[in-house]
Amino acid sequence: MRRQLRIVGGYEVKTEGDAFMVAFPSPTSALLWCFNVQQNLLIADWPTEILETDQCCEVTDGAGNVIYRGLSVRMGIHWGSPVCEPDVVTGRMDYFGPMVNRASRISAIADGGQIAVSSNFLDEMRALTLIHEDIKNNVKTISDAYQGNDNAGTIIERELTAIEELGSNYYKIGERKLKGLETPELITLVYSSRLKLRFEIFQKRLDADEQHSTRVIGTIPVDCITAINNISLRLENLLSFMNGGTYIKEGFKQNQRLVDPNIQELLNSVTRIENSVATLYMRRMMTQDSSFNMSPLTQVLNELSEIMKRVSKGT
Repeated sequence: MRRQLRIVGGYEVKTEGDAFMVAFPSPTSALLWCFNVQQNLLIADWPTEILETDQCCEVTDGAGNVIYRGLSVRMGIHWGSPVCEPDVVTGRMDYFGPMVNRASRISAIADGGQIAVSSNFLDEMRALTLIHEDIKNNVKTISDAYQGNDNAGTIIERELTAIEELGSNYYKIGERKLKGLETPELITLVYSSRLKLRFEIFQKRLDADEQHSTRVIGTIPVDCITAINNISLRLENLLSFMNGGTYIKEGFKQNQRLVDPNIQELLNSVTRIENSVATLYMRRMMTQDSSFNMSPLTQVLNELSEIMKRVSKGT
């Protein structure tokens, strides 16, 4: 990341844990840096232990192009004017204010391997792209388009050309509520052409999540708690039938869906499963073959009591 930062011409403000806070003189340099970093992470010299994990293994498309490999880094870009003050300890320029907070929250929206950008960034990129088209079509000169700032204009034009060669693909994912901020942000994901398949993978994952519950209790999905509850009901239904009761057909009590599951509900279901399994095991131990003892539970317990009495007397 630092190597690409030197190449593009960005400024490392500081690091926060495993995150970088970086600033750029133009939106084009910010996007070009993100593209370059995402691409170079795929060819980084990752340890074998990382590449052998399910989360970091190599993923390729039908043409053999690498889509994912190694650690996936999320990125966010926002464009605006922050509060600038030198750090009293390091003497380096630091940045503060609402613009910096929004940039941080936009980065947090992204998943690993994604570049999330704000509407302000998109507006600035559109304006620069229009200027770029006018210059390519000889409608304006760099001096006219950038109001005499030829050096900055030349750099931005070179960056826009590099971005064109890499290809930029924008996918709007809608407004997102940013943590701690009142105004939601219209988030767009940006991929270079070589990595745009990442969005299709991301979209498929979203579609799959819509078909299943995304709520979790602790770290356990609600659907798992519901399934565990259904298992306990099925086992109790079977034991009731073995004890002379009526077997309830599939789709009645067994397929109940928990409306408001919680940890206590999970613990109760697990305890009921343990009790059912223990009862089934006891019935199995009371027979000489591979079948289960189908006598009423009271009779099974009486037989077990007699056996225990004989064992205690040594007979």
